[in-house]
Amino acid sequence: MTKSEIRKIRKRIDAGLSNIKSIYGCYVNAAGEIIATMNIPVEDMEMEEREMYAVLLRKGISGPKERHIMELRFDPGCEETDEHKLLMGLAGSGLEDEALRDTFYRNVASSLDLKDKGYAVLLVSDTFDVQSRIDDAEEWSEESESQFTYFICSICEVKNPKAMLKYLAKPKEFRGASTGSILAAPVLGFMFPEFDEGTANIYSTSFYSRNPTDNHEDFVKSLFPVKAPPLSSEMQKEAFNSSLSKALGDDCNMDVVTSIQSLIASTLCEKGTECSIVTPEITTGEVGEILRSKGISDEKIESFEKAVEKKFGTDTVATANLLQKDTFTISSSEADIILDPENAVRIKTKVIDGIRYFLVPVGADVKINGVEIVMDTDE
Repeated sequence: MTKSEIRKIRKRIDAGLSNIKSIYGCYVNAAGEIIATMNIPVEDMEMEEREMYAVLLRKGISGPKERHIMELRFDPGCEETDEHKLLMGLAGSGLEDEALRDTFYRNVASSLDLKDKGYAVLLVSDTFDVQSRIDDAEEWSEESESQFTYFICSICEVKNPKAMLKYLAKPKEFRGASTGSILAAPVLGFMFPEFDEGTANIYSTSFYSRNPTDNHEDFVKSLFPVKAPPLSSEMQKEAFNSSLSKALGDDCNMDVVTSIQSLIASTLCEKGTECSIVTPEITTGEVGEILRSKGISDEKIESFEKAVEKKFGTDTVATANLLQKDTFTISSSEADIILDPENAVRIKTKVIDGIRYFLVPVGADVKINGVEIVMDTDE
């Protein structure tokens, strides 16, 4: 799904839940036991309740693509798997099949562990008319071409009751009270099927993870017909960086790394607009050209390309996952240096009296622990 298609779906989950009939779900305690299920008609809710549920449901399909939202592409032959049949059954019934919902809840409870914390599974279904595009333009006709039915799942952590002293007007005293268990923002979520150029794509799903370092592998393998989930954004960065350093060895120097980071930054800047249809990506071949221009041997370049393709399953990587946003960081056993990425190319390395140093332009307005100092001049 493109960013604009995700926004279209999010707008369907408005504050009044006007497009939703019921909210289904279950409550799973910290031991992984389903202790309650629910089926709440939206018409029975107060407006304040609707708004709070709408926030949690929208959040389950929100966030930057490739960082918090990953596309899970199902394995070939997925139509014959129990996981896919369950997803299709849930979507096809508009979540109204209680037996299918119960099976889904059990699958979630048996595969998702939030480390001694309970959680609530929220499900909603929606159907809307899809207009046809006019001559492949950005405009859509007013006539309906088909209908699109989908469901959204948001899984929210349940915060335990917090004891506090509450003021009671009648006795005019502060007495012990509890806030009760409350739902926090979603830990993960997904939408099925995907809305792909006006049609239902039943061969993938948009998967949300609040923590970009956690792809919830057990949960994904239990709910979806995939052998393994894709690497999370932080995992992708680590896999790319380790592949580069191991393949290049002694040739992985400052000049090489800053040149690759510049390529990634320029690719992201050129292609990564808010309305981009395609997520900006970089190929191992493009990185190889940079390495070759820096005198790296073909043998090491090939080793790097093979390592990336083995870890990612492809020769392309999303650029947003390879770049430290807004900063360029150098870490060593002695010090950490954080710079604006634009100044990274000005960093030099030098050996003085047998000790390696980074030379960093300091510019004006130099402060140490908040104290402005005057730099010594060296004629």
